[in-house]
Amino acid sequence: MSELPQPPAYDPDAQYIRGIPYPLPRGERILWQGGPEFFTLAKDVFRVHIFAAYFAVLFVAQGWYIGATRGLDAAADVLLPLTIAGMFVSGFMLSFAWLTERNTWFAITSRRVVMRTGIALTVTINIPLKVITAANVRRRLDGSGELAFPIDESARLSLFQLWPFWKPWAINRPVAQFRAIRPIDAPAKALQQALEAWNANEAAA
Repeated sequence: MSELPQPPAYDPDAQYIRGIPYPLPRGERILWQGGPEFFTLAKDVFRVHIFAAYFAVLFVAQGWYIGATRGLDAAADVLLPLTIAGMFVSGFMLSFAWLTERNTWFAITSRRVVMRTGIALTVTINIPLKVITAANVRRRLDGSGELAFPIDESARLSLFQLWPFWKPWAINRPVAQFRAIRPIDAPAKALQQALEAWNANEAAA
């Protein structure tokens, strides 16, 4: 059985994207790298607060109705499993958000956008700047936001590999998107400058 190729020895003078043991090729440089923020990811991507609010409303409504019609003992018998279910679902979603945050890293270089994501199986996606057509940023009041970068017709991305870092409802042609980034202005500025420099070089060539 053949052995897997070993990564080269660490070069202190080279640039590395976190989680990738291979240095960037000569002439390529990192403009920005970072990952999603846990609480923003849990709120804006996995909607943990919506699940928690749903069970809270259900708890109050069921408790009031059953308590008023059948008594407090009957209400307790119903509310206990409802509370356990609500805690389980909310805890599961928080755990999933935590695992996603721990296993996700983004980078923007002078030649490409790199996305490393996946819990059970980590996937590294490289998107060359030459196929990216725009840098669309959505900012929130707290400084967080999303950065989407659609690609041209010459390339196509896998929805399953991108999830959950894709633009919602863009199913036929998935659009990669940095999500739950705080602050969002840094990667947005880096990608815009990288695209402008790339296009200028292509025009000059």
